[in-house]
Formats: sequence, C-alpha cells, structure tokens
Amino acid sequence: QAALALVVALVAGVAVGPLSVALAVAAAAAIAFVAVHVALRLLAPRIAGLISMLLLVSQIVLLPGLVPSAMLPEWMQSIAPALPLTWAMTAMQSVAASANVPATVGAIVALLALAAVAVAFATVQLARRRTRDGLGFVVAESA
Repeated sequence: QAALALVVALVAGVAVGPLSVALAVAAAAAIAFVAVHVALRLLAPRIAGLISMLLLVSQIVLLPGLVPSAMLPEWMQSIAPALPLTWAMTAMQSVAASANVPATVGAIVALLALAAVAVAFATVQLARRRTRDGLGFVVAESA
C-alpha cells in the first residue's frame, strides 16, 4: 500500500524525496505496528483489537498538525513526540521535504527497535502458551 501511495504521489507530481527512504519509513512503520498488534493479541487476546484501536485513534488525534497543539492539554503535548505514529509522520514529512536525513534514519531505527521489542515480547508470550505434544510438534494449549 505504501509503495502504491508513493507511486500515485509521484504520478501526481508530489515530491516525495528519495523513494527508497520513503519506502524504508513506510516498511519500518508497518513492521512496528504489526509487531505491537501481534504482541497485544498474545497478551490480551479478547481485548487486543479494542486496545489496538484505542492506541491508533489516540495517536492520530495527537499527530502534530491534526489538532493544534495549543488546544491539547499539556500532558498530551508532552507525550505526542514519543508516539510511533508521530515518528513515522515526521520522518515522511522530512523525506517529502528532502531534509534532515539523520532524523529520518533515527525514526526508522526507533520504529525497528519498537518492532524488535514487540517481537521479543510476543515470542516470550507465545512460548508460554505453547506446549510439546508426543510427536514433538508445537501445538497451542487449550484455554
């Protein structure tokens, strides 16, 4: 989807900077968000969808530029820069403006680090849920 959006932007004449960097940002963001969702599904399977939606909506509301910062409470203003969607959006804006490559690379690294932590957490959760049967195959425990 990210590649398609970038192709459409290029055809429309929107400057997106180096395409490879934009794809790297999109891929890192996608990997991070999927990894976090999988970790949530393993931690709390019954309410993971709700938690994921709440996290997504809260990050969208706190995106810089969507709602003027002055309208947000101070505590929201202070957490907005620490949210992964903000990292991804800021990196994409930087790519589109062909500026601040170190910040873009930093956002990619931060998103991949978040993905690595989520994957590690999911792996531990999955290992706790699994057991070996008599044939040596890994099967899910019944609830």
